[in-house]
Amino acid sequence: MSYRSIGKEAEAQAHFKRSLELFEQSVKRQENYADGWMNLGSAYGILGNHQKAADCFNKGLEYVIKIPTEITIRTMLSIAYTNLNRKREAEEELKKVELLKQQQN
Repeated sequence: MSYRSIGKEAEAQAHFKRSLELFEQSVKRQENYADGWMNLGSAYGILGNHQKAADCFNKGLEYVIKIPTEITIRTMLSIAYTNLNRKREAEEELKKVELLKQQQN
């Protein structure tokens, strides 16, 4: 099993600190995997560290190759920015999400 898979299991069982550790290992092993950064960002967000969550989501955007993944990451980034009271940046991300959704159709 991969760190990512075990991290998802830990997250599903509400073992959030453990899932964070596992997702950190996952991105160390495969740094260029957007979903890994998205999972790590989500774990940071769940634990209340919204700045680290935003940093991870931005890192994940560097490696996006599929529009659905980019939509998910940008939506999560918008939530992180909202939690950091960075409303303008949150709104900008949501505008990008809408443009990506139009491209998909």
